[in-house]
Amino acid sequence: MHGYEYDPTYQEHREILAQAIFSKMEATGFQLLPWKGSNEAVFFRPVDGMTGVQILVYTSVVGGSGGIEVRRAGTDAIRVCAVYTNPKGQERGLVKADSRVNRTGHIDDIVNRMYLRMRETWKAAKCTGLCKKCGAPLFISKKGNAVCADTCWVK
Repeated sequence: MHGYEYDPTYQEHREILAQAIFSKMEATGFQLLPWKGSNEAVFFRPVDGMTGVQILVYTSVVGGSGGIEVRRAGTDAIRVCAVYTNPKGQERGLVKADSRVNRTGHIDDIVNRMYLRMRETWKAAKCTGLCKKCGAPLFISKKGNAVCADTCWVK
């Protein structure tokens, strides 16, 4: 469908990529977060069976002249992560995709790489496990330890 090489210097390419990203988000059941405090479109989807856990996709899509487009700068990328929001409304990161999705190559390939990161992050979020003490999800620390996302050990 969009088999040509993406060139961020062309506004038309930035608009087509933004529309392709929005279409993929809609097709996969992700919803757009309100744009409050963010200059880019962020999508979310709750993880089934994991209370308070959701996948977030930072798309680099911004409002353009009369529509949407991805940012022109090539230094940023699409990022995917999983977060846990505890009952008090505090967020903790659970899973960060191993690599960012650079906006290079064919438009369909960019969207497909984003989708693969979304699936990898979803799978990793489902495998974090739950804290035996409080039931909150676990995340893996930098040292490789499984840690309660609700930090129940300090309460």
